[in-house]
Amino acid sequence: HQQFVEMAMAAVLEVLTGWCRKRSQIFIIEDLHWADTLTLSLLERLVADVRRMPILILLTSRHGMLTTDPEPHVQRRTLSRLTSVQISSIVASMLKPLPAPSGFVSFVEEESDGVPLYVEELVTFFRDRLENSDELSWAAQLAGAAIVTLEDLLAARLASLGAARNLAQLAAVLGREFSEDLLSRLTELAMPTAVFRRDFSDLVAAGIVEKVDRSNSSRFRFRHVLLQEAAYNGLLKSRRRQLHKQVVDLVLANSELELPDEVMAWHCEQARYNRLAVEYAIRAGEACSVRSSIREADGLFNLAKRHLAALDASSDSSDMMLRLLSAHGPVAVALYGKGSSQARDTYEQGITLCRNRE
Repeated sequence: HQQFVEMAMAAVLEVLTGWCRKRSQIFIIEDLHWADTLTLSLLERLVADVRRMPILILLTSRHGMLTTDPEPHVQRRTLSRLTSVQISSIVASMLKPLPAPSGFVSFVEEESDGVPLYVEELVTFFRDRLENSDELSWAAQLAGAAIVTLEDLLAARLASLGAARNLAQLAAVLGREFSEDLLSRLTELAMPTAVFRRDFSDLVAAGIVEKVDRSNSSRFRFRHVLLQEAAYNGLLKSRRRQLHKQVVDLVLANSELELPDEVMAWHCEQARYNRLAVEYAIRAGEACSVRSSIREADGLFNLAKRHLAALDASSDSSDMMLRLLSAHGPVAVALYGKGSSQARDTYEQGITLCRNRE
């Protein structure tokens, strides 16, 4: 298995090297904190080899992800909050062609603390409220709308969408990234097609959602993960569970509506479909294990264990447990070591289960 992983990583590095033979390259990965363990391992290898290639690698992350010590050819930069000049530029571009009222840039800077999304959302909130206003009225408007945090501001932004807010909440159940087709199927009973098209166009025009790839017209995502979270949190828990059930039922009933196993495991978990959550989590964990995403596999197998414990004892559930333990064992050994309590417990559970079943 490890030999296969080494060959795969070598193949990827060979592809990058091949590109560099033709011309210099820029290699960009954003939000590195979401990367799986195999990707991180590949990047560490790439960073070690990059000095021999005409390539610039640019990685962005909320926190340091590369575990290797800094090397002479590696530079790390921590980005600070937006400066007054940068905030002024953003405000001017968003209010164009109208000038910003006196003191408005300073007000935005103080309220946002230089957080880019906060700056944008504040300007959007006040864009149609600036005429004949001043700092006292701006503060009063925020207080009147019960806006204290960025989350409050995003919730107010969604509320201002009118009928389209309901569609944003339905989309949020699907996750930050979603298929327009699946969202349309999810809303068939809730709204006519013409209403869906109108409200979806409003979400795009308002900058709430955007296309993931211009070459693929059916994939969309929320412009920022906090927008998706604000829309999702606006739903009652009972309504969320109902919608997650609808998503699972839709995908199971329509073979063309495919979702990754780990996404289906999450939907099943939220819908309280314990048995299905176990099946999808095991499949997703096995796939992660094959591609050496060990930590992700461990998390999925632990998820499957939790839901399996909630099922009634039966030969079917014991079969699922044996499959789970046999897949989890090598992962526990790779992650924690052969003599670890995690690996030993997994092995002992499997032996006990086999003995009980003779």
